[in-house]
Amino acid sequence: MARTTRAPRTQPIRVSMTLHVVGVIVVLSVVVFAMAVFGARRAVQRLSGEVTHQATERTREGLNRFFEPVGESLGIAARWSQAGRIAPEAPLETLAVLGPLVRQSPSISSAIIADEAGHEVLILELDDGWRVRITEPPPPDGAAESTNTIVLLDRQGRETRRWREHGYTPLDRAWFRLAMERADEDGFDAQGRGSLAWTDVYTFFTTGDYGITAAMPHLTADGSRRVIAFDVLLRDISEFTRGIHVVNDGVVVVTTPQRRLIGAPGLSEFDDAERLRGALERPLGDLEIPLLARADETLGALYSSDEFRVLRFGVGGEPWWGAADLYRLGGERSYWIWVLVPERDILGDLHWQRVLIPIAAGIALCLGVLRALQLAARYSGPLRRLVDQSDRISRMELDEGEPITSTVEEVQQLARAQDHMRASLRTLVKLEQDMALARRIQQDTWPAAMPTDDRFEIDAWSEPADETGGDGYDVVPVRIIDGEREPCDDHPDRVFCMLADATGHGVGPALSVAQARSMFRMAVRAGMPLDDIARHANQQLGADLTEGRFITAWMAEFDPATGELSMVSAGQAPLYLLRSGGGIERFGASVPPMGVLPDLPDMEPVVVPLGPGDAFVVCSDGIYEAMDEDHRQLGEDAAIRAITEAQPGGLGAMRAAIAATVGGFAGSAPASDDRTCLLIRRVR
Repeated sequence: MARTTRAPRTQPIRVSMTLHVVGVIVVLSVVVFAMAVFGARRAVQRLSGEVTHQATERTREGLNRFFEPVGESLGIAARWSQAGRIAPEAPLETLAVLGPLVRQSPSISSAIIADEAGHEVLILELDDGWRVRITEPPPPDGAAESTNTIVLLDRQGRETRRWREHGYTPLDRAWFRLAMERADEDGFDAQGRGSLAWTDVYTFFTTGDYGITAAMPHLTADGSRRVIAFDVLLRDISEFTRGIHVVNDGVVVVTTPQRRLIGAPGLSEFDDAERLRGALERPLGDLEIPLLARADETLGALYSSDEFRVLRFGVGGEPWWGAADLYRLGGERSYWIWVLVPERDILGDLHWQRVLIPIAAGIALCLGVLRALQLAARYSGPLRRLVDQSDRISRMELDEGEPITSTVEEVQQLARAQDHMRASLRTLVKLEQDMALARRIQQDTWPAAMPTDDRFEIDAWSEPADETGGDGYDVVPVRIIDGEREPCDDHPDRVFCMLADATGHGVGPALSVAQARSMFRMAVRAGMPLDDIARHANQQLGADLTEGRFITAWMAEFDPATGELSMVSAGQAPLYLLRSGGGIERFGASVPPMGVLPDLPDMEPVVVPLGPGDAFVVCSDGIYEAMDEDHRQLGEDAAIRAITEAQPGGLGAMRAAIAATVGGFAGSAPASDDRTCLLIRRVR
């Protein structure tokens, strides 16, 4: 009794893997999901919003405390001016009154009082005393400029140095013009004081530092207008912002609407006074500080939104949170408060929870890897053999390989699929070899060499769209001996030419063109005239071609002695005669294509005389209709123009020109039709 072998029981791989790994995957999923439920990320985002919002509000309150004394002090100084205690014409009295105010206020770096005539006094506190600038307007006749007297005083008010300068006038300064414009627009209140105005950031004339100025116009007892102004240095604003505490390593930045720095953060890069001074009023992206550059890129999107939002960004691999909020100064000036906080400062105890998540996930992953390795030992053998077989198939090694057995159903299906693929590839390789042979046979039917003669030139170029093409050409040189045509290689009495183009491309059209070429060559040797050749070929092809298929053909007889070209065109057009002097003549088809009608209409060969240097060009429609990647056609004009430009160089240059033009125009677009060109040129 024969022993039967039971086929191994198969099982889908997804079922097998799921049953063995599901326990580990469930544990890992539960751990990750539980941690996600506790909302580490959501908590961080909520806390970041709270921290940055509180820091923004504290900064806003601090800026108010920084700037409000400036406005209040301006109001006091304006009353002193109206009372005559300070005046542009009384520099020492003005210093005595305003000096203590400047010294006591950390926001004010210098004080100025000026009138509409151009008188001005500026007091600026130095480390060792005071600097007083006294400006006197030019005389009414305009013969001289404004005169500025600079006086340096020590702490006791004793003069230590004095010098004079020219050309400065308060009337040209932004703070003075702004105050006068505000007085013209808003007028003065009952006490004779105008509205407080803040300038944009600008460079101070005296120190060359960046800052802003608060100015207040007011009326004196005699009704003249004066301006009292206090300068605020950006360095002082930065000292304030650098002192704001935001958790541990968080910082506050204040910028203009153009994202230029006016309040530096408490970073070590700004500990140096000179570097701090050089950074003020520069775009954040130009400071070469990674934190500010990334914040500039990320928080810039918040400038177009009125909603308070926090955004997360990375700097050097470390996550940060940032927020930007608008701060308005005096109603007309707007600045942006930026709060930047590293995520580690926000996390606190949450940091340990975030550490535990990857630890727990790592443990679960190790368990999963251990189980996966066990499963790999079970499944990897057949799969590895399948991979090896696939590699052999990719190298076209199509012989049977080692049998593959497995209890996994999908592996068995893959093995059977590989067997089917081998069989299909063997068929495909055989077909590819047959196609290569057909291409070789077709090209062997083309003339191996053109006839040589010093009276004319003949050249041709053909490029099939597939392995085999539906275009073909032939050149038959003959000598006429006792009225009979005898084939020859050089110095022929006549040259018979043909270019044929069958509908479509591939093996079928190639066979039709080969049939037309054979009939043409046999008819030439039999001594038939061109019209009879075309007529008999049409009858035979009409009987052989299936419905809807036809062949366009151009047939010609060239006489080297006279230069006459007699031709018949069955649907092949356009045809071009290129005169050596630059003229171009276009010819159409004589009769319809072959295979369309049972019998061609009566026709007479068209005789075209070629003079020395003239060239006749016949191209298949695949050249004129060549397409680029955008499906645009080359067209007749471009093709003929390329051939004409190369005409002085002979047929070799003309053939190379049309091939290069078609190839350059089409680029990487695949050829949609065969491309063939035949050229005849009379030399003498």
